[in-house]
Amino acid sequence: MTLACRMGRVNASTSAPHGFDGLSLGAYIDFNQVARAGSMKLIEGAFSDSINPEDAWEAAVTVTGWGFGLYRTNPRGDPVLEFRGAPAADPASGDIIVRLPRVRLRGNPARWGWVVTAGEPGPGGTVLRGILGDRMLQRRLAGRTGPDAKAAQGRVQPSLNLKAVRTARNASEH
Repeated sequence: MTLACRMGRVNASTSAPHGFDGLSLGAYIDFNQVARAGSMKLIEGAFSDSINPEDAWEAAVTVTGWGFGLYRTNPRGDPVLEFRGAPAADPASGDIIVRLPRVRLRGNPARWGWVVTAGEPGPGGTVLRGILGDRMLQRRLAGRTGPDAKAAQGRVQPSLNLKAVRTARNASEH
């Protein structure tokens, strides 16, 4: 299964092993579409944001220029890392592609709920810049208070331009 995100801007990097930096993506998957049946807490970074109870997730993918991780919720604590991999990135087009092992994800992707997050490095960890939810609602967080709120005002727009999120089956992947 392939997860592809097209961003408005991706910074090319020779220091990050997968060709980009300054961006952290999260894809939160709601297998059963049952409110509160899963986690509402976001994984990436030091922020304490959460998603709506209706979008509680059972699996999540976090992506940076240093790799991606596939996680499962854990009712007894922190999410459990199930798989690590290498994303493919094309900074010129803004495309970031993750190939997930289908055997680790149950159900029909057409029936899953999705929440996609975008963040960037900031003081103390990743700063959440936007959420694109299953209901296609996008919110901008530049108006938040905090040490980076003023600096974020000019940078939020490129970080939030989530143009496409799609899934596709690929018979050659397991």
